[in-house]
Amino acid sequence: YNGYFSIPALSGYGVTLSNSGFAFNDLFYEGKLSPNSLLSSMQNKNAFNISSAVDVIGIGLKFGKNFIALNITPKTDFTLDYSKSVFDFLINGNGKYIGQSIALDGFSFDVSSYLETGIGYTREINDKLSAGARVKLLSGLGNVNGDFDGISLHTDPDDYTLTASSNFAINAYGTFFGDDELAKQMGDPPYFNPNNLGFGIDLGVNYQLSDNIKIFGSIVDLGYLKWSEYGETLYNDGVSFKFDGLTFDEFFNSEENNNDGSNFSDDLIDTLMSTFNLQRSQISYTTRLKSQIYAGASFNFTDYIVFQGMLHGRVFNNKLYPMYMFSGGINLKRWLSAKLTYSGINKTYNNIGAGVILHAGAFQLYAMMDNIYGLTQIDYTKNLSGSFGVNFTFKDKDDEKVKKS
Repeated sequence: YNGYFSIPALSGYGVTLSNSGFAFNDLFYEGKLSPNSLLSSMQNKNAFNISSAVDVIGIGLKFGKNFIALNITPKTDFTLDYSKSVFDFLINGNGKYIGQSIALDGFSFDVSSYLETGIGYTREINDKLSAGARVKLLSGLGNVNGDFDGISLHTDPDDYTLTASSNFAINAYGTFFGDDELAKQMGDPPYFNPNNLGFGIDLGVNYQLSDNIKIFGSIVDLGYLKWSEYGETLYNDGVSFKFDGLTFDEFFNSEENNNDGSNFSDDLIDTLMSTFNLQRSQISYTTRLKSQIYAGASFNFTDYIVFQGMLHGRVFNNKLYPMYMFSGGINLKRWLSAKLTYSGINKTYNNIGAGVILHAGAFQLYAMMDNIYGLTQIDYTKNLSGSFGVNFTFKDKDDEKVKKS
């Protein structure tokens, strides 16, 4: 096509839900709530993610061997990294950690909402190679993030007392951490703050290895966002304390015999809240985008049948979360494309997806989902991802001349 225009409010919708650690059904064993069943399903390091995006404006135009695209896209992303040891400690107490330290390394979260305005350029360098980039101006709308790598809990082997040391910070933009007085003093942050600016870039390349085989790769969302004026931090510079905790057996006995419902976890959380002595200050701070990496190849079996394989990785908190996908598709001239996919992600291997693209004259309708089976088994599902929309397309006149001849 010579170009496309995404119809506002009808195109560019995309949603992803993913949890590498557990599915909802893992909370239960033989129909009963079982925290230890939850633990057994976790890996040492886990990630939970919900993200969404919608193209308010999407335009692309082709000029000879050049293609230029513009997009304005609000995006929202919530990512939580969590470790199995923390849940083990909260559920089972410190009985199995006598003389050891439990580190919260890898426990972090980030919630971001921002507006992306991107300009993309792709060039057909020769008959085999094309490459492109998208430069993106970002405007931050809201953020809360925290990194708890500095917290550790040590259980004394002699008296079982629990010593905690900490050095962490929680940053936020515009929330004031629930402080109504400060909110009145500062006023509500503007929905669009011109000082909350960031920069991002996407890079991609396609190479026609042979008549039937094409390889491709891209790096998406390299960049950062700066949060200014209404940014705040709650921090702790290393306060430590001792907690006279319960042994493993005492913990369970106290749960059974205590009528007011208090237990080891409640006592510990209350102590943490009262002794950590968090301090507050106003700051400007910077967050990084969650970069994504794609690499794959496609094979045209015939003019109508195409097979593809792809590797994908998402980066958060310096850790790569991988996924692979294989697909087979059929193209019926220019009016219909359909595809079946199989992917492995979050240690699940039953993810069957499908996509369809319908060209009805100048209108292009598309809908895709990576895990159709997951919709029928939500409580067993660890990942769902889908997109849909409607575009208005402009035909390639040169291609029409070739067909007529």
